[in-house]
Amino acid sequence: LHFVLLFIVIWAIGGASGLGVLERLAVLITGALYFAQISHPNALELSHNDDTTPEQVGKAVFSSLLYGPFASSYPLVHDVHAATDDDPFSAASGESFYAYCLRVTIGSARAGFAAENLRRAQTPPTGIARFMHPYVGYVASAGIALLVSMMIAGLGGLIALLAVSALTQMQVLLRFYVRHFGLRRAQLADGTFEPLGPQHNWGMTTRFSEALMLFALRLVDDRTSTSEHIKDLLSDEAKSPKLPHAPMVMYALALAPPKWHAAMSADLGAQLPDQPEHDPFTKLSTQDEIMARVLASQKADSVRPARPTRPAPMPGE
Repeated sequence: LHFVLLFIVIWAIGGASGLGVLERLAVLITGALYFAQISHPNALELSHNDDTTPEQVGKAVFSSLLYGPFASSYPLVHDVHAATDDDPFSAASGESFYAYCLRVTIGSARAGFAAENLRRAQTPPTGIARFMHPYVGYVASAGIALLVSMMIAGLGGLIALLAVSALTQMQVLLRFYVRHFGLRRAQLADGTFEPLGPQHNWGMTTRFSEALMLFALRLVDDRTSTSEHIKDLLSDEAKSPKLPHAPMVMYALALAPPKWHAAMSADLGAQLPDQPEHDPFTKLSTQDEIMARVLASQKADSVRPARPTRPAPMPGE
């Protein structure tokens, strides 16, 4: 359904659909909302699947939105290093959303690439996988999406796909920006970090918001019932630092950095520890340095780093 809807949207925006300028803009916004709130979370669940087919479908969805590297950087980097300086997706306390977008787009792709190389070095793939690096698949799939868009609507289709992808990715990064903004896990004496917990995730402010967002629960882990998921969500929420306003309000404030920083620092500044303003991955100049950083932070015998116990994700993540 995602792929059908994507190319219908491409035709409606960039093709001979007969729509006016405002109507095309409405389709762009509506389509991007759907792909960010529905397609992206579904693709995320599929890409975490141990079965090859669902995993590849999830990666194809990401690639169709020109965001294929996310399929590597999320499970191999963010799931392992969330709320630390080694995670490109965890925003620093003094960072604006726009600076964050530029940084994380490059930093997450590089970190995911390094993690994939590490995994392939630890356990060399067999068969045809030996000749197909995941990032080659991401680039090829994105190229196919761009080609199909041009076949559907020419140059207008190409521009439409770029616009839809950019707006979709912006929404995804906005959720990450708000979720871990300024929160960092404490480093222990042995150099490792404390387990990720609800205290490293900004929580919602009202029970009404919690009730509206229950659809975001992951129902794939080992629990006996949905009610246990809900109980865990509410329990974790009580331990989380609270956003000053409802999530949607905070997303809007993040688009205006002065308003965002004023809202976050007024009452909650004490919860934000001093930290570097930029992700270390974006400062590294060579792939070898990135590999060295990843090797130092992951166990050498790990095939695919296990995801730590995590609080329930914010809506759509």
